[in-house]
Amino acid sequence: MVDRKLVLRYLKVRALAEAGSPGERDNAARIQGRLEQEHPALRAAADRLRSPGTPPDSLPPGFTPKDGSRPAPPRQGTGNWENLFRYAQQAVTGLYDFAETAANAQWGTLLASQLEGKVSLSRVGNVLITLRLPGKLYAKVRRLNSLQRQAFRDRAHEELDEQLDSLLGGPR
Repeated sequence: MVDRKLVLRYLKVRALAEAGSPGERDNAARIQGRLEQEHPALRAAADRLRSPGTPPDSLPPGFTPKDGSRPAPPRQGTGNWENLFRYAQQAVTGLYDFAETAANAQWGTLLASQLEGKVSLSRVGNVLITLRLPGKLYAKVRRLNSLQRQAFRDRAHEELDEQLDSLLGGPR
């Protein structure tokens, strides 16, 4: 007999493995495989729980059977807590995604701030505008994701603009 809490956890992980975002799917599939390996009877228990012939009284609290029978509607004046919590979860997820995006962009910008810009004259009289990218910094930049690289490139372009402004006397 498999613990009901473990079956519920497995079902949540399996749902993410089937329909989550790409990163969630990969992680959930890895966790699902580990759970199935550690608990061989888990998959069968979960399939029995999800099957349409499962009697409603054997379902855990909060699960609705797929055969059309529904739990009693909430009492008058209690509100729809399920929707409230779903909206709260969506808001938190949106904020988390925004924070992750901002942190990624900040990391790329931070790395670009380590570029060393310089304006100088060559021996033959040419004006040289250089951005020095040390080897260790280059190795970090190679590992950036696309958003971080774009932030790095944008900051590098700003540095180049600053060097041109200092050379030419500012924008017109």
